Amino acid sequence: MNIKERSELKMKILVIGSDGYVGPVTCSKLEEISEVIRLDAGWFGQTSSGTIKGDIRYLLDEIDYSGLDCVVYLAAVSNDPMGKNFAEITHEINHHAAVQVAQRAKKNHVRKFVYASSCSAYGAGSDKPRKEVDQLNPLTDYARSKVNAELDLIKLADPDFNVYCLRFATACGASTNLRLDLVVNDFVASALTRNKIKVLSNGEPYRPLIAVDDMALAIKGVSLAKNSDKKFANIYNIGSEKFTYRIRDLAYEVSRYLSFDPEVEINHSATHDDRSYKVNFDQFNSDFPNFVPKQDLQKVVNGLERQIGQLIYVHGSDYTNWIPHIRLNALKLFLENKNL
Repeated sequence: MNIKERSELKMKILVIGSDGYVGPVTCSKLEEISEVIRLDAGWFGQTSSGTIKGDIRYLLDEIDYSGLDCVVYLAAVSNDPMGKNFAEITHEINHHAAVQVAQRAKKNHVRKFVYASSCSAYGAGSDKPRKEVDQLNPLTDYARSKVNAELDLIKLADPDFNVYCLRFATACGASTNLRLDLVVNDFVASALTRNKIKVLSNGEPYRPLIAVDDMALAIKGVSLAKNSDKKFANIYNIGSEKFTYRIRDLAYEVSRYLSFDPEVEINHSATHDDRSYKVNFDQFNSDFPNFVPKQDLQKVVNGLERQIGQLIYVHGSDYTNWIPHIRLNALKLFLENKNL
């Protein structure tokens, strides 16, 4: 059965974490092939029309899994600073709730579970690009929460319940619910508001990157895949070799693609950052050739420049205080208001 034939059957997909940074574009892509049910806690701005609003930790037994073909789990406390400040919540949402949702989905005969994991699982890598079978070395609560979720989710996989753990490269690019606490997005915001790209580290670490549009494309690809009775526990690195940069080189490349010429400042005296890795993406590219990443840095930077330029008129020039775009500040605000 080809993709066109499958899409005509109109699958039914639940997206948990539908209104975060990656969720809106993912839902848009999935709506091309399926009916999409959205669920989101609404921590980072308003939820879209029709979204079921609620914290997944407290809705585990409230979800109606009947008729679902697939669950896509995007809900997360989603970077290292947030994980450091909110370690308990990070593990609850990124790991425990994800596994509990998968257990209930499997019990209710849902055929597929897609989990948004992270290449940060590799931690301190070597010059050799890391493959899915290589040893993991998570260095932070965020990375450990993703690794632990993968380990438990893969145990649930069987011919009737296919699991996909997608280890995404570092996200970047414009989104209707924009984040600015990601390296490329931060560089563009800093350039636009300060006329300077400031690299807080010594710029030595490597980072693989991926545009949110390409994350959504990959999720669409695995959602369309026919269930397998042989390859039912799947882990994939998602990104591209050409979109992997040393941080200092990335800063200069971002500067080059902007419509003006900001200063680039690198903190050469910073302590060494162990979170450096290169990743091999061959397996996904081989298995899903129609859904490999397509965006490049120039297109991402151009899109961010347009979006962030408009936000300056709304929020002012100090982007470090923009809420909800700086997620750590948004979570702190929620905690103060006793919403967590």
